[in-house]
Amino acid sequence: FYAFSLDRSSNIQMDSCASSYDTFLRIFDMSLGEEYTSCDDCGNCGTRTVLDAQLEAGDYVLVIEGYAESEGEYSVTMNCPDQAGGINLPITESVAVADTDDTAEEQVSSGSVVTDSRDLELSFDGRWGEQVVGVRFEGVNIAQGAVVAEAVVDFTVSQISALAQQEISVTIKMELSGDAAAITETSRDLSRRPTTSSEARWSPEISLVQYDTLSTANFNHVMSEVVAQPTWSPGNSVMLLFTYLSGQGNRWVKSGAGADAGVSWPAPTLRYTYFETGFADGAIRCG
Repeated sequence: FYAFSLDRSSNIQMDSCASSYDTFLRIFDMSLGEEYTSCDDCGNCGTRTVLDAQLEAGDYVLVIEGYAESEGEYSVTMNCPDQAGGINLPITESVAVADTDDTAEEQVSSGSVVTDSRDLELSFDGRWGEQVVGVRFEGVNIAQGAVVAEAVVDFTVSQISALAQQEISVTIKMELSGDAAAITETSRDLSRRPTTSSEARWSPEISLVQYDTLSTANFNHVMSEVVAQPTWSPGNSVMLLFTYLSGQGNRWVKSGAGADAGVSWPAPTLRYTYFETGFADGAIRCG
């Protein structure tokens, strides 16, 4: 997918005639939450779509797909001769938890905080009851004010039990800070932190196989709120906060990288894709 910007209401054309397969073109808002228009087999190139659209001034994302199972090499030209704009490539990066001290569990009832645990329980502990789980990532290299298209954390399943096969839902928020501070075992260190107004809801799939990857729901709009702050700088730290929402189950995930009985696993890893504001040198321009 590609981001593009219009400085005023314009007619545009996305031309995939030079592609090698049956293309399907779609235009979304920057969060990929709302589709404005789409087309398959439009234009005079047969199955290689030419999409014409009238759009208001704003920022958009073009998604290039193949109809059904079609795939191959694509080429899309954006024609918009009556306005200034451009296309910018998405940037995808990842960062892993640096140390298990960057993960913690806080007991909701007492406020007690435990760091450096071998695993994290999302989000109910058999002894403590409901808890807040914090996961901190250092060195998140997103430009200030960027629009985040995807943000996901990949965990590794730690334990399998009857509770891991029951439904559970959690809420994902982030610390609303330009640079999340290190976790301490001070009472209520996680819950006292200011949080984003936006949130994501995640119902983790049932855990059946130990060491499988368990990926969160996309919380891109939550991450966008964090990096929009004027105090945010590339390379700063972020804190994710998971809280219980509903259900009787639980999910156990590894808090850091490790190995056991010949099996190794990575630390929790934050994967993110974003678009920088403006247009960097080398961006494809309209005209």
